[in-house]
Amino acid sequence: MYWGSNLYSTLGSNNLDWIWGIWKFEGEVVFARVAVVLWSIWNVRNSAVFKDSVKIPSKVAAGALRYIQEFQNAQVKPVHMVQQVTRESVRWSAPVEGWYKVNMDGAVFADIQKVGIGVVIRNDGGEFLGALLSCWTMVRMQ
Repeated sequence: MYWGSNLYSTLGSNNLDWIWGIWKFEGEVVFARVAVVLWSIWNVRNSAVFKDSVKIPSKVAAGALRYIQEFQNAQVKPVHMVQQVTRESVRWSAPVEGWYKVNMDGAVFADIQKVGIGVVIRNDGGEFLGALLSCWTMVRMQ
């Protein structure tokens, strides 16, 4: 890495050019590190100004690099977690004459704390009569 005089002389004194120059000359990985360290410095500065909370400077960069590592670890999905699912072809069958058929399904979206249901009603000829779709926020019962 040559962030010192070489990068400065190539890009000039404009801070934004210097930051984008890191991306151009050093690549995405180094750019991400620099961006997160700069964000960390900005965040620590805001904590000092607005919350009267001061951090030791040497811990800012280490914390930023740890933050990047945690993010990268969260992006990796082990192959063994992906499971191949094979399903048999299932076709809808009409109810007996004079009856209605109600098909329903539900889903839980734990990551956004929502649950939902879907309902479809058809007659014995397979004609669509009505539907319902609803979504609710999950409530933790104690």
